[in-house]
Amino acid sequence: MRHAMRTFLTLTALALLAVPAAVAAEYEFETLTAVSPGTANDINNRGQIVGASGDSGFLIDGGTVTEIAYPGADSTIAFGNNDLGVVVGRYAIGDESFGFIYDGGEFTQIDFPDAVGRSYAFGINNQGDIIGLWCDEGDTPPCNFSSAATGDAIRGWLFDKNGFSNVDFPGAVDTFALRITDNGAIAGQYYTATAGFAFTRDKDGTWNTLVVPGATESEAHGINNRGDVVGLYFADPFDIRGFLKKKNGGYVDIDFPGAEFTAVFSSNDVGDIVGFYFGNDFVFIPFVGYRVGGQ
Repeated sequence: MRHAMRTFLTLTALALLAVPAAVAAEYEFETLTAVSPGTANDINNRGQIVGASGDSGFLIDGGTVTEIAYPGADSTIAFGNNDLGVVVGRYAIGDESFGFIYDGGEFTQIDFPDAVGRSYAFGINNQGDIIGLWCDEGDTPPCNFSSAATGDAIRGWLFDKNGFSNVDFPGAVDTFALRITDNGAIAGQYYTATAGFAFTRDKDGTWNTLVVPGATESEAHGINNRGDVVGLYFADPFDIRGFLKKKNGGYVDIDFPGAEFTAVFSSNDVGDIVGFYFGNDFVFIPFVGYRVGGQ
């Protein structure tokens, strides 16, 4: 299942370890019926949620849903938003994918240099730093993000005050850089030739592989300013569950009530989460979970 994340990108754009089992986290869950089926990809500290439904992205602010559709694009996905209301994501024209910034109703394209048509923007912090990924390929475009057979390398990128730079987990075949905090910590996943692992990179540049209890593969999709990490893991190739890694190192499982599979994509600083749940039909249903009890 080396390229599980590639599958999730297509659908929204799958070493057992001797460690203690995780326990369940407590949330008040709510299905986002107004944008269902779809995916909820990020939630900021104002409670604004972004994601994708059908061929368009969306922004939910209170009870209002705003469509986010890049002009002339075949499809648009909103992947991340910050507390200032700036949204980042990807739009597609044909087989090519481009990153975008959506601010005040206006779109701006953003792509890693020399990767136009093969780039995504995934996360943005309150300083305006943007994290994303691009396809480094030997062939001509397009890059097939969803296939393990192309031989292309998926690489992370960061855009900050110093311009663009690569974000590559040391020794990895592929790196997916997905979220960035205000102090520059990064979360994502990397792939070796045989498996995928959730990771974080601290603000000082230290890389960390996350050892998710019971996981054969794992993906870190979100990290908040508290240092809590959320994502999903595969207990086996057909058992997908959400997880929360607390700043103190403890892990808890996150399962939408009654769902067969749960994917968690983001957590804000008060612990609220968003993601989607689904069954064997792989119809994605977006949700928000409001954290209850102690943190």
